[in-house]
Amino acid sequence: MGITHCVVKAAPEMTGLAPPYEPGVLARIQADLADAGLILIGLEGDPFDMSRIKLGQPGCAEDLDHYTAMLQEMGRLKLRLLCYNFMGGIGWHRSNTSVHGRGGALVSSFELHDEPKSLSAAGEIPPEAMWSNYTRFIAAIIPSPARPGFGSGRIPTTRHCRRYGASPGY
Repeated sequence: MGITHCVVKAAPEMTGLAPPYEPGVLARIQADLADAGLILIGLEGDPFDMSRIKLGQPGCAEDLDHYTAMLQEMGRLKLRLLCYNFMGGIGWHRSNTSVHGRGGALVSSFELHDEPKSLSAAGEIPPEAMWSNYTRFIAAIIPSPARPGFGSGRIPTTRHCRRYGASPGY
């Protein structure tokens, strides 16, 4: 097929390895993929359980340190792409994954009115709390990727929904 590069989710439940903030884990994943003829260019999804960061729970500071260590390792390995979300309590979600789009393509969609009042096991998360947690997250991680070899960017996703509480919005 000509596929030469990849982006992976390096979470322990996917890799069977220690979390990607542990020394050597990302290097091992990168080497394993290289042995298979693939060039690892980045990570996606939550690399470990980030609930305490997203929900502002006890242990948040420790998890922010872990995330920062992972970013530093990504920079060292020249992994310059990180796809992340900040959806508190639910992760990636769409209300419908079988919508027909342009040209008959199968696409996903989100309609708030199709969803229960709270999608999160954590309950409804006030927007102010999500913003505070997101601000803490960004303030903690921005200094890390500013080191040589790492850049950052953002792609807007679904529109911000105040009641939904899954994203601080863009």
